[in-house]
Amino acid sequence: DPFPKSLDNNFIKNNFIPILEQDNSSIEDKMATSVELIAKTLHEELKNNFTGSNDIKVLITGGGARNTFLVNRIKTMSSDVNIIIPDNLIIDFKEALMIAYMGYLRVNKLNNVLSSVTGAARDSVGGAMCIA
Repeated sequence: DPFPKSLDNNFIKNNFIPILEQDNSSIEDKMATSVELIAKTLHEELKNNFTGSNDIKVLITGGGARNTFLVNRIKTMSSDVNIIIPDNLIIDFKEALMIAYMGYLRVNKLNNVLSSVTGAARDSVGGAMCIA
């Protein structure tokens, strides 16, 4: 799967921050450039990986979901995509919800680590149950 599943913070620190630190542009210009890069990259990945799909939905979560400038740029560049911003509870607690769901799947002996999401070679049942 060519598109990134997530963006590791170390990747940002090692690849983007040094470029921004060396540039003499204003903070505002650096921020605007970063927003454009994120919005353009997302748009290109959606276009390249979901061509021909009529009903594309993208759920934006994390800190970026609260960045109205970023969200507006994404919506403008990807106007043919249904961009969804969930309520604050989902934004704030998405990891807890996912871990709870993975636990539910584990208890029921269902795959809870999907190769299509993680990039792993195969689906698997992850986690251990320790009963006291």
